Amino acid sequence: MRLISNPQYIRDNYGFDPFANLLIPNIRMDSPLMATPVVAATDAGEYVLSRQQELGSLLSQGVPMDRIRLFEGYVTLDPALKSTRSAKSFAAAVEELARPGEAVAVDGGFPYSRYLALKDAGLDVRIEEHGTTAAVVAYRLDTGAVLRDFRAIRARGIGAARALVESLPQLDGIQDEFTDAVDSRYSLLEKIAAENGVAAVLSSARPNFSELTGFAAREGLHALWVGGTGELYVIGPATDYSIPGVPTGTYSSLSAAIRSLAGDGATGIEEHRLGAATADALHGAGVELAPLSLELGKWRDLRDHEDLPFQLIAARASTYCISGALKHAEETIAERGYITENEAHAKYRELIHAFRAEHGIPFALEPFFVNLHAADRSLYPGPPTDFRITAGSGSVKLDAGLKVTHNGVVLATSDMARSLVTTDEAREGYEFFLKVVREDIIGALHAGKDCEVVHREAVEAVLAHRQRLIELNLLAEETDFAAEYGKRNVGHLMGKQESFGLEFKPGHPFALPARSLGAAEIQWSFGNYSIGAEDMWYIGADRVYNTTI
Repeated sequence: MRLISNPQYIRDNYGFDPFANLLIPNIRMDSPLMATPVVAATDAGEYVLSRQQELGSLLSQGVPMDRIRLFEGYVTLDPALKSTRSAKSFAAAVEELARPGEAVAVDGGFPYSRYLALKDAGLDVRIEEHGTTAAVVAYRLDTGAVLRDFRAIRARGIGAARALVESLPQLDGIQDEFTDAVDSRYSLLEKIAAENGVAAVLSSARPNFSELTGFAAREGLHALWVGGTGELYVIGPATDYSIPGVPTGTYSSLSAAIRSLAGDGATGIEEHRLGAATADALHGAGVELAPLSLELGKWRDLRDHEDLPFQLIAARASTYCISGALKHAEETIAERGYITENEAHAKYRELIHAFRAEHGIPFALEPFFVNLHAADRSLYPGPPTDFRITAGSGSVKLDAGLKVTHNGVVLATSDMARSLVTTDEAREGYEFFLKVVREDIIGALHAGKDCEVVHREAVEAVLAHRQRLIELNLLAEETDFAAEYGKRNVGHLMGKQESFGLEFKPGHPFALPARSLGAAEIQWSFGNYSIGAEDMWYIGADRVYNTTI
């Protein structure tokens, strides 16, 4: 069996782009291949292995159901969706396809954490492509200069965000918390490295690389931060003459550079991003590897308030674009009877430019992800298609985020959802979910509150209206709502993307720090409806702000 993780294989052989036509690969900027389907080539033909969450999008792209193998079931309240079988994990899905004793070959870019999971499952895993060893050059960066550059960018962001707040009385006071004087990127990394027993950190994931270096990541480049000394290097091919920094040495390979520069002790790696071939070469060269993907996610999450002005810009832009697109969709349906999902999406993207022009935003605003689907096409989340939305669709969810960027460096991201509902029962349900988000979740946040408690209180708020939701045909009598919703979050922190390590969810016993920020949400797929209600929040010095209301 061969497992193919290269997205180009899907483009060439299945006719769609996993980043344009699926949802989660865009959201997970730090580990896109962990969210991209893998093609399993077996004696019985090819199968597309995917999280169940992407099933609606895969079917929309013409992948036959009998060629799909699902894992990690999608949390849903709908009995029909719950009946769809999924393997417990990616490794379990591979085990089901592999013949007893069969070797499993993976490509060189296959995520190292998945490679380890297959090994832990007892499979005979072999890396198919190791590539050739190529010379690299290490360049030392001045971390002081990186900090100064970020401070200059933040100063400009404060000016743009202050101008926005002037017309938003509901956010008055938040401007007093804007500052460009605090930057803990290196000091917090030193603390995390010490707590995890690593001497150095190797990074190539987009948000981590740019947070370390101050410039955009690109294929073939690695940042190496060394604990204790605080030295920072960018390591790239010797044939690349465009890399900033002072050249400090040429090495026969990346492994040789790490051995020379990282010092004694373990090197923390992004196991969800690093390819199996590269990780195996490092291990073979004697580099001790320590998984650090989730910890680096927390490193971003816990500092995101330092970019509060950019977060505010992203949140207000999302409010403008999502509300405007859904209003346009409602008006178009009233005029001609339908609008396609892609037409509604085109309006959303058009409004990005309009927002920048109207508010004089000097930074780039780019699409981060978009989840836009009519309930009568799919209850699964996913990007838009040419499907027609009509008054009979029941509901349309637009759950999307934007990136504020400067020269390709992500400064902030947003995550917000609104819905267009076309029946009275859906409208009542939607208004209730917005109330839960705004009053029972965001309204009850404070520094020190435990993330598990936030989830429990949100579930209790919904359960208090359980019978009414059943009457509205938004819940089945037999559904154990608390048990089902215990499998998913009702919000999360932000750290240049949605956090997958600090969530409002059971199993996340984390006390919210002062000045933390994130999103709160209720996602509801049942029967004829798929409804999303999501706002963004910030815990300020004196109160909690809803930045998307």
